Formats: sequence, structure tokens, C-alpha cells
Amino acid sequence: MESLVSQGGRAAAIECDVADENSVTTAMTTAAARPGQITGLFANAAIAATGRLHLLDLDEWERVLRIDLTGVFLSLEHCLPHMIEAGTGSIVTVGSLSSVVAVTGGGAASYKAAKGGVNMLTKSVAVEYAGAVSAQTACARALSKPVSPDPPSRRPGPATAGSADRQRAEDREETPVHDAPGIRRCGVQVVG
Repeated sequence: MESLVSQGGRAAAIECDVADENSVTTAMTTAAARPGQITGLFANAAIAATGRLHLLDLDEWERVLRIDLTGVFLSLEHCLPHMIEAGTGSIVTVGSLSSVVAVTGGGAASYKAAKGGVNMLTKSVAVEYAGAVSAQTACARALSKPVSPDPPSRRPGPATAGSADRQRAEDREETPVHDAPGIRRCGVQVVG
């Protein structure tokens, strides 16, 4: 944000509880009262539960979905009218590779399900508001080493080049990103 302001742009960070609609409404009202128009939204609030599905209780499931998915919905619901009024907008939501590819680890099923919902909600916004508002989901996952963007079958070298990557991934109990179908569907649009 400091970088944007130092280049002559205007930005404000306004704290709110995304699981509380009144808090989101207040934040958007506060933002709208500032000079300029609301033309950008970065929806990043999230929590994660741990443990296997059969050990997850309903309260924890609902808490994760309330913050991770409903929080994005509320932010979009209350931000979109301002973007429509401005005639432009750019939305970036934060998903997770765990919502695109089934992997072990990386949080409980509630987190993965919520982030899958964020992915589809963002795609829906991108289609419904095309022309005035752009919407993208950034899907990321912490990696312990750089990963090739090409699947092992497309990399130069012996046919077994990917087997060492797969073994290291199995040792870490995760799927290597280059084997993730659909990963190129996730991206971030940076608006300057």
C-alpha cells in the first residue's frame, strides 16, 4: 500500500471482521466516504482447521466456512455496488491449490471446501460482471523448493525425471505443483 501511495495513488486499509456483515458494511461505508472511488478489493482473510474430516466437529466446519467463504461473499456483496457505480473494478480473492487438487495435508476438508467455493464464487463474479469488473483468484501453496511449470513428461531429460520429484512430494505428503491439473486456471491480475 505504501508503494501505491508513494507513486501518487490513493489506498486505505480498513479493518473489519469478514464473518460479521455489520462489520463489512461499516468498512465499505468508511471506504466509500474517503475521496475517490472503490475500484479494488483484495479478499484475503482466512483460517484453517486441522485434522481429518471424521474428527472435525460441526462448529469448527461452520467457523472455517463462515470466515473463508462467507467472508469473501460479504466483501464482494458490499463492494460490487461501488465498483458498478465507478464503472470499473478489480477483485483479487485468495484461493488455495488445495481447493483445485486433492492433496494430503494442507488443512482440514473445511478449508479446502471453502477455498473451492471461493474459486467458483470468483469465477461467477468474473462472468456476471464482465466488462466493468475483473475478478481473479490467486491459488498458492507453500513450497519447499522451486517447481518447474512443465509436467515431467514435457521436461527435457530421461523419462524418469519426474519420479524423484514425486518421491520427494510423497515424502512431504503433498502433490507437486507441476502435476496439478488446472493450475494454470489460477492467476492474479495486477492493476497499476
